[in-house]
Amino acid sequence: MASSDEPRSLRSLYEAAEEKRHALDNAFEATSPAYRADLEAALSLYARARDQIAAVSLFSPNEGVEDISTSDLPYLLLDAHVAELVQKTPNLSPDQRGGVLAQSRSAYERFLATVDGYGLVGSPYSQLLERYRDDPDSFSVVASNDPATRRDAKIANFRAEKQLKEKLETLRRNPRYLEHGDEELVRELYLTQITSAVHSAFQALDSLNRELAILAQAPRPLNP
Repeated sequence: MASSDEPRSLRSLYEAAEEKRHALDNAFEATSPAYRADLEAALSLYARARDQIAAVSLFSPNEGVEDISTSDLPYLLLDAHVAELVQKTPNLSPDQRGGVLAQSRSAYERFLATVDGYGLVGSPYSQLLERYRDDPDSFSVVASNDPATRRDAKIANFRAEKQLKEKLETLRRNPRYLEHGDEELVRELYLTQITSAVHSAFQALDSLNRELAILAQAPRPLNP
């Protein structure tokens, strides 16, 4: 294993960050010092990986998704993972929580801008992205306030998420993926993961706006 001051490859940094992220997903003591340390370590690893991606200009606005090698596709998810992790920061005051949500929003925006540049935000998500960019602070996945419309939209969102998860599981169970690492299948898996992350990003931005509205009403401590 590389020492803390030894240069690490992009792949090594990203895999280490992913390992930390998966460990945090299964952690039970979200308020423990160890949890916070692991969270900070994961975010630091992702930041170092992002710096390396920028240094080598891995992603270019002048390229299409077909120009990205299959092994590099997972790096498109970096900021989506960061956005999710940042929101897990524990023990925050309302003002601190608001700052964390702002950081998460910025990471989601970076992710969506990058994948949109490669044409990976297709319908119906392209319409959601247009609405989000028009009014980020008031964005909601369901534009209507009609209860029936909102209920139907929630059901549709749930079904879309379920279908994406089922497709990912089907791809992962395919013998061509398990036994041979078939590049065509691996590429389809990675692209489906990106679509799933796009879906989750809009759900998260909707939830983020609702939480910010609640935080705006939260009482602040009086100055001594």
